Amino acid sequence: MQLKGRTSRSEVFYISKSFKKTVSLPAARAWRVKDSDVAARGYVLCLTKQKGLLFDKMTNLKPRLVTLTRNGLLIIYCKEDKGFVVDVKDARAMTTKTDHFHTKRQTYVG
Repeated sequence: MQLKGRTSRSEVFYISKSFKKTVSLPAARAWRVKDSDVAARGYVLCLTKQKGLLFDKMTNLKPRLVTLTRNGLLIIYCKEDKGFVVDVKDARAMTTKTDHFHTKRQTYVG
């Protein structure tokens, strides 16, 4: 895991290198990413999949609080204070499926 820095209004996050183990996050009800830093936020039906040697391990499909920041961090809450922080720029592969999606055009700070 890689430590993400702390500024005057930010939290310290460990960047998840895999989906084997969740990391500690600030309580979802008490803390939110500042609105100006958010590209997208909401409850999304999602699952995570971890590739194994013989079998893949998948979590159940359920609504999770997901935040995508303008800096390219994807914060996925699995529980109130546990989840994953993925640096989208470093991800090898990401798969999405959607029935309907609409967003404003936005850019990421890279």
